[in-house]
Amino acid sequence: MRNSLLPLILLFVVTGLLAPAAFTAPHKRGTFSNAHPSVVYGQDNRTEVAEYGDGNFREYARSVAGLVQKKRLVHDKILPSGQLRIRAAILEEREQLCFSERFISQQVPILCSGFLIAPKILLTAGHCAADPEFCNSYSWVFDFTEESKDIIKEENVFSCAKVITYKINNKTGMDYGIIELDREVEGRAPLSIRKIGEVKEGTALAIIGHPSGLPLKIADGAIVRKNDPQAPFFVANLDSFQRNSGSPVFNIRTNQVEGILVRGDDDYEWNSSKLCFEVKQCSMEACRGEDVVKTSAINREFLIPD
Repeated sequence: MRNSLLPLILLFVVTGLLAPAAFTAPHKRGTFSNAHPSVVYGQDNRTEVAEYGDGNFREYARSVAGLVQKKRLVHDKILPSGQLRIRAAILEEREQLCFSERFISQQVPILCSGFLIAPKILLTAGHCAADPEFCNSYSWVFDFTEESKDIIKEENVFSCAKVITYKINNKTGMDYGIIELDREVEGRAPLSIRKIGEVKEGTALAIIGHPSGLPLKIADGAIVRKNDPQAPFFVANLDSFQRNSGSPVFNIRTNQVEGILVRGDDDYEWNSSKLCFEVKQCSMEACRGEDVVKTSAINREFLIPD
């Protein structure tokens, strides 16, 4: 999140993505007033799906979707039947990034991430589902990758039938939403998630989602930094950004989803000599860390289907 909140506040006021109570004061370390997962810890491990070495995770990425405004999905006369074009700004334009930053020429239409937990059920962050009217204005898209560029197959676009439930608790840090899609998603398996127990500190993690609204990325090289069994979330050093909200966070050893990304440190910092923004860099042990709501905690409140 930038030092100035004005562009971010305008974005969410226009889109209606957050309920008014979901943003109040600037994000402070250790509070839950804002939900902006972001920042790079150590090396930037964000990788294009097609370039990621583990075939299992490339397959898991097929079950991760991005939330996009319906008006950004347009029929283009030059495209074959059954295809849509996504219209959106590129990352450099939206964030005023320095030319040396990664992915600056890629489009950034995605507002949140989510993933399949049943054939027509998505799990995402609660602040992504807080507006009860958002089903009318937003769609979920699968396979929005750098390889696909700005072209989406209509069969990979799903409407929101209803918000089954959502929870945002700024006191405890709980933050999740469960969405029913307009039809079953075929050919994509719901992800395996932890429903009971706790992940150990030091466990290796990976995340799949849409950092900064970009095409789908996989980022590994992270660990669980802190896990209080009494809290509904744990803290990790994931390379995650705003709009990664709702992304599945995987246990590298078991390939199970341990939780969903919901909050974190600021994503970009102003470089006064270059007059542009750069990705915020932290060592693996530094900065506040990224908050991941545990799927086991969600399952205690809302029984996740098998």
